[in-house]
Amino acid sequence: MTKETIQKLKGISIESYLTTQGHEVQNRTGGHVYFSSPFRSDRTPSFLVNLDSNTFKDFAESEKPEDIIKLVQRLHGLSFGMALEHLAKWEGMASDPLVGQSFFSNGQRKEATDTATDKPKLHVTGVYRLNHIALVRYVQSRGISEAVANHYLREVYFRTSNGNIGYGVSMQNDLGGFNVRSES
Repeated sequence: MTKETIQKLKGISIESYLTTQGHEVQNRTGGHVYFSSPFRSDRTPSFLVNLDSNTFKDFAESEKPEDIIKLVQRLHGLSFGMALEHLAKWEGMASDPLVGQSFFSNGQRKEATDTATDKPKLHVTGVYRLNHIALVRYVQSRGISEAVANHYLREVYFRTSNGNIGYGVSMQNDLGGFNVRSES
């Protein structure tokens, strides 16, 4: 990626990104917003986003301000290059009416739960236009036309309750959750 593209990605609003990832603003003062840390449980919000510089500080860990690329790397366990790809996809999807808030209802993320433990089975970490070659081939093998797939289906990335990471093809269900399918 070019330096210009990286600079553009650094301009993506950290507040907007965190909100679409299911984190809620806990406090707003002037040009700052506070979140509970996305990296651990907080009783008092310790994660500051500076809206003017579009940087964050996690007071429990460091006083050094960081950018959205570092945030995405830490949140999703990605390399620098993979974080840039993730942000580029996210940026393209943020304004898509079928994706942007599609996995939220009344500001709350919809997750599949295990009825025995009431714990989430899947935690959705990203929703994108169908693009991954393996998923496109899977959709084609199911006899779904490209037009129908592009209109209704999305590429969904998730983390399971036991920490495994996965992805699949999904269509949002009537309850606001996702039915995720893949070849494996």
